Amino acid sequence: STRLKLSMASTVARAQDSATSSRTARKRISRAIAFSTGSRVTMPTPRARACSESAPRSSSVTVSADIAKVKEAVKDFVSQISKTQSLIGMHTSVTTDSDGKVTAGRLSNDRLVSEIAADLRQKTMGNITGTGSNLDRLSDLGFTGNGYDNQISLTDENTLDTILREKMGDLEKFFATEETRAGVAGATADYQAQEGMAEVMEDYTALLLGDIYGTEGALVDHRDNYTKEVDHINKNIVELEKRVQFTKEQLTRSFVQMEQAQSKTNQEMQFLMKRFGG
Repeated sequence: STRLKLSMASTVARAQDSATSSRTARKRISRAIAFSTGSRVTMPTPRARACSESAPRSSSVTVSADIAKVKEAVKDFVSQISKTQSLIGMHTSVTTDSDGKVTAGRLSNDRLVSEIAADLRQKTMGNITGTGSNLDRLSDLGFTGNGYDNQISLTDENTLDTILREKMGDLEKFFATEETRAGVAGATADYQAQEGMAEVMEDYTALLLGDIYGTEGALVDHRDNYTKEVDHINKNIVELEKRVQFTKEQLTRSFVQMEQAQSKTNQEMQFLMKRFGG
């Protein structure tokens, strides 16, 4: 029961890490893409200011996208999804060893955890629509799912590099778009918005772990229910151990009393045999 509790706790912790990483990755992507349009700025140098006004000197500063940071943020975002799927797989898989012994993961029968794995697969490898981007899914960026353990890998790095150089605007829309519906506000506006993948994942993890609107996270509730169940089982174990100990002491006393009665009976029999010469 304690191992089951720890398994669920580690799953929640990984989900929380994934949620944090999703938000961080989205911010990193947005910040890096903000500088996607290169510009040239002419600034007077200290030396130029010291010279006469008739012969000013200047230097040029070029501001451009840090493509390497955007690429790293995208890869890290996908990596966190794969790590979460690995953790789920570790606790839900069913294996058979060479002797035919079947071992089931502690959460192999947990419906919610299995649904989370399926939802993550659908949200990351399915289409993202309504963002206005020419990119619709991770496969358009060069990522591929293996179809076996929900792992996603970058199989065509050239495609991603080309998008980073030539389609930075589409990449930003694909990940960071958030278009809310008119006439709605709060949680309704947030969760019904047309969103990019990073926003979709942030909303999904909020539904699992709790959000700023006071929604109780489904996964956190699930973990708490497991904790209550484990605590209840542990209390029952303590009560059973007390009952077993009490029964053992009763049986021990009865056995001692029986031994004493039998000893007394034997003594009386010996006395009678001697008395009457049997």
